[in-house]
Amino acid sequence: MSEAPRNGGFLFMIKVERYKLFVNSKDFEKIYNASVSEVLKHHKNCYDIFFREVVKFSLDNRFCFILYEDDNPIGYEVIKINNKKVNGGFTFILPEHRGKKYSYLLREKMFNLLKDEVDEFSTYIHNSNTTSIESAKKIAKKLLLNLKISDTIISPDGIDKNIKKYTIIPE
Repeated sequence: MSEAPRNGGFLFMIKVERYKLFVNSKDFEKIYNASVSEVLKHHKNCYDIFFREVVKFSLDNRFCFILYEDDNPIGYEVIKINNKKVNGGFTFILPEHRGKKYSYLLREKMFNLLKDEVDEFSTYIHNSNTTSIESAKKIAKKLLLNLKISDTIISPDGIDKNIKKYTIIPE
């Protein structure tokens, strides 16, 4: 269990579960379906590749983490792990639950669950996503890890200066 944020005087129980087929797969399906329109915003030209290479890979290898408020799925994170390195991923929190530091709690719990499986965590964050940038900095600081930030990303479309790669590694 994680911290329970207060919201208007109400106390919510927050938890993160690792994806398990037939245990919480219906919860993931529900929250994923709610996220498809947002996924399409970020991966409109390559949704099939995103689903196959990130989502399906994550589910098949149990690299998916579901965030619950009480017993309701409100977010998830899918990642890829290769050679003890996480490279990329996608986080989704339902719009009505954003701004409550839930993505931070989700990643913090995910890091704790993966600490024996992963040596390095890299993700790509758009420069305008200041909340995610601050979250990456806070997590690295709280877990006493180093944060390395790249200046530019080379994508199939060329150099992208609007996105940076954030890599969290042991000190």
